[in-house]
Formats: sequence, structure tokens, C-alpha cells
Amino acid sequence: MSVSKTTTKRLLLVLSCVLLLAGIGGGAYTIRKQRVRAQFLAWREEGMRAAASGAELDKAVDLLGRYLRRYPEDVDALVEYARVRPLVKSQDRQYLRDTMLVLRHLLTLRPDMMEQRRALLRLYGDFGYASEAVATADKILEAQPKDPEVLGIRATSLARMRRLDDAYRAAKTWAAVAPQDIDAHILVVEMMRANGKPKGEIEAWAVALEKTLTNPGSFELVRGVAAAAGGEQEQAAGWVRKAAATPNVDKKGRRRIGMAMDNLGLYRESLDMLKRLVKEFAEPAEQRFLVRRLWELEAWTELLSYPIPAGSELSNDREFKAMVGTALARTAKVEEAKAIVAELSAARQDPVAVAWGAVLGQILTPETADYRKCLDACLAGLKDSPTDAYLRCFAGQAYARLGETEMAVANRWSIVPPLTLDWAGRNRRSTPRVGRSFGLRSSARFRSQSLGMQTSKAGGARAMPNLARF
Repeated sequence: MSVSKTTTKRLLLVLSCVLLLAGIGGGAYTIRKQRVRAQFLAWREEGMRAAASGAELDKAVDLLGRYLRRYPEDVDALVEYARVRPLVKSQDRQYLRDTMLVLRHLLTLRPDMMEQRRALLRLYGDFGYASEAVATADKILEAQPKDPEVLGIRATSLARMRRLDDAYRAAKTWAAVAPQDIDAHILVVEMMRANGKPKGEIEAWAVALEKTLTNPGSFELVRGVAAAAGGEQEQAAGWVRKAAATPNVDKKGRRRIGMAMDNLGLYRESLDMLKRLVKEFAEPAEQRFLVRRLWELEAWTELLSYPIPAGSELSNDREFKAMVGTALARTAKVEEAKAIVAELSAARQDPVAVAWGAVLGQILTPETADYRKCLDACLAGLKDSPTDAYLRCFAGQAYARLGETEMAVANRWSIVPPLTLDWAGRNRRSTPRVGRSFGLRSSARFRSQSLGMQTSKAGGARAMPNLARF
């Protein structure tokens, strides 16, 4: 009997200890959980405050990012993070992937958030995600069928996908909704050409716009584009020059005139207009394109002496550094060029920078060129930046050096999308006149034989980058 009582007392004591320990453990866990939650809420509050101030965007991205990893369904925090994340840029373009990922997640939680869907559409359009852009645009157009920006991105994306008949209809819809938008009318002309419309029909369509296009120079520009589409290069050049001489042409119009000059092979005239734009507006987009054009024209001395404004994003741009490296190599400053190659090649988190490093390395040491390795680097860069026409062209040249002609032609053809390309427009990417980085002896012959492109009398291949010499 006493044994039984002793055992019972012991069991009660053990049970009490277990309950006490459980209570202590549970209390500690609860306290710890509350502290962790308080810490994350503090990060949220501080991050939202930093985002609202606009002065500490790095801090806002860091703190809101930490918070959202634990609380990914906080809609308000997601909205603010999606707003500020694209403003904190990085060389590896991680900010773009982060923004797209957050916007997609946000729209699964709140499909009705039209502003965020538009932001995602713009990202898709800017960076060449054509099929995603079309799907997103269709969703927006269900609610707002006459939105000109959405119609424009949709039409341009269809053209990128080479859905030419769909793109033609979409472009006409866009032009009807936005009758003063020169981009819409240019795309209509080019889709008419791509769909095999007769020369007379294209010209008649352009002539009928005389009373519609009232902005200075717009009608003359469309006439020039239409003439080029019909193969009348001299007539096209005359119309484009007339547009350029028209007084009071706005910035967008001058950009499009410069682009038309590029397509006609009037590169020096285009360069002069671009320099005037940079001098007048000094916007990063024009500055970047001017640097690219100097590189494409092999104006090495001018490129090396180009004044980079204080605080310009060009100062840390690795593509710009690669172009400077090329200029250094071509002006016998090999050691400085090698330093840039080393810097680019070491940027492992930025596939585009690594690809440029590989290309520049081939230029510096052609006797030990490893075209397969360079090709792999370019293809990796294209996965990260699928609309990069420079890397696409380099990949085509590498395929050619490796004897893979079909792939060479396919890659070089893919840099000529079925629409007019622009210096700095939202939905268009500039086509470079990229060089013979791998020692191709006759770029004009390669173009004409493998692609069957016409050559304009003004110089350069029609709608095809004219390769510079390397």
C-alpha cells in the first residue's frame, strides 16, 4: 500500500515537472514568436516609411523584402515593394525578375488590381516577353478595350512573335484609337509590307493620312516609311529628310526620324540628329544610344572622350564598359582593355556582362579564340536578356565561325524583328550595326548571300545591321 502511494506521488511529481517544463517551453515559444512577429512588423513599418519618403529606396527594398518572405500575402506591402523595387537597379537585372515575380504573385491575390497589371505589361513589353505581354494586354482590354498604350504593346508584341496577320489587325486598331501616334501608323505600314500588301496599297494608305497626322513632320515620315516598304529608297530618303527639315518637330518625332534614317542607311545624318537630341535633352536613353552609335561607327576617339555626366547610370553600365574596352583595344591601349575584360568576366551574377567579356576577349586575343566558349557565354546572356540584339548578333557570328550556318542565319535574322526599331521607345529595341567580332571577312557578302537582303543605295543593308569592322 505504501509502495503504491509512493509511486503515485512520484508520478504526480514527474507529471508536474513535465507540465511545468511544457508551460515554460510554451511560454518561451510564445514570447519568441511575439518578438519575431514584432521584429517583422517593425521591418514592415520602417520599410513602408522609407518607401513613402522616396529617399531611402535601398532600405525600403531590403526591409520589405525581409518582411514579405515571411508574410507573402500582405497586399499593401506587396504593392509598395512592386513600386520601389524597379527603382533600385542592379547590374545583374535581379530587380526586374523580383518585380515581375512580385507583380505576378500580387495579381494572383488581387486580379482586379489594374494599375499593377499595367506595370507588369510594361515590363513584359520593355524586355521582350512577347507572349506574356499579349496575354496580359488581352486581360486589360477586356475591361478597357480602347486603351491606346495597351493596344500598342499588344500590337508590337504580336509583331515580335511574327504573328503578322494578327499584328496587322492589331496595329490598325491601335492607329484608329490613337490617330496621332506615329508609332501606330509606322507599324501598320510595316505589317502591310510583312503581309505582302501591294506597293500601291501601302502608298495609298499613307497618302490618306495627310489630314489625320497633324503633328509637324509626322505625315512626311509615314510617307518615307511607306516608300521604303515599297522599295523606293531614294524617294523614302527624300521624304525622311523633308520630315527632318520640318520646324517644331517634337522629341518623339525626331527620334522616329532618326530611326528611319538608320533603316535607310543614312547613319551619319542620324548620328547628327542624335547628337542634337542629347545636347538638348540629355536623357539617359539618348546618351546610351549615342554611345552605341559611336561604337557601331568605330568612332573610337570620340567614344573614349565622351563626357559622362555626374551621376549618370552609364558610369556603372557594363555594356558601356565593354564598348569602351573595344575602343581601348582598337587604339592600342591593350592593358586597359584587358582590365575591363577581367572586370566583366568576374561579374558571374550578370550573364550579359560575362558574355561581353567573352566577346571582348576574342577581340583582344583572336589567335586563341574559343568560339564555342564565347557562344555559350552569349547564349547564357540571351537567356537573361532575350532582346539583346548585340548578343544575338555575336551568337550568330560564333555559329558562323563554328560552321553552323543555319543557326548563324537564324540568330542574325532574329535581330531584325518585323517592325521598325526605335532609339528609346518603350516597346522597341534598337538594332545595332554590330561588328565582325570573330573575323568575318565580308559582312556584306554574309548578309546578302545568307539572308537575301537588299542593299540600299545610301549604304548599309535594308532593315539589317551593317556590320562594323573588327
